[in-house]
Amino acid sequence: MSAIPLLRGLLASGIEITTDGCKVRWRDAYGRLDVVTLDALRAEKAAVIAFLEAEDYRADRFEELAAILEYDEHMPRAEAEHRARRIVYGAGA
Repeated sequence: MSAIPLLRGLLASGIEITTDGCKVRWRDAYGRLDVVTLDALRAEKAAVIAFLEAEDYRADRFEELAAILEYDEHMPRAEAEHRARRIVYGAGA
């Protein structure tokens, strides 16, 4: 399985995938992935990291997260954007 279908499946399942540029991290309600999915992530690690670090993906993720924080968490837009920027682009952003 290539990186894009793998990521689409994970995101559709409610699993959040992030990277620090070296490691791939995931978060879901249970905190674990099945062996088949873990093996697929390991096999496609470089492609997954490249995709997650692509600017167009990060920009889309930033906009989505800022909107979620603004509407679901009732944050002012400026604060929502600030928090989303720190999450998507790192603490120094």
